[in-house]
Amino acid sequence: MKPSGTGGDAPPMEAEELELFGGLSGVSLFRVRLRPNALHPPVCHYRTDESAYVISGSGRGIIGGRPVKLQAGVLLSIPANTWHQFEAGPQGLEVLALFGPRLSRESPDVHYRDPKVPIG
Repeated sequence: MKPSGTGGDAPPMEAEELELFGGLSGVSLFRVRLRPNALHPPVCHYRTDESAYVISGSGRGIIGGRPVKLQAGVLLSIPANTWHQFEAGPQGLEVLALFGPRLSRESPDVHYRDPKVPIG
């Protein structure tokens, strides 16, 4: 995947942490939106597992070197210490991402790599 659709200085994505109610204190939930044709840089969470559910849109991704097709209704499981990357299709991509253990604002477990370096 090549970087695309970032539109100059505009960020290719936005992430909003959602509030969880009842007994799920050890996890964090984010709604992530990628702009149409935007490429999310390769990322790895060394200590955190991630589950991602595609709400709307489409695209493609690479998880641990394996290509995946993204469309509404797809649920992904991304184990800790696995490099992954996503690219939105022409309608953009909206995902709910659940992280466990909870991502910490003081020491976030989010590590990026240059998108020009292949992860697959």
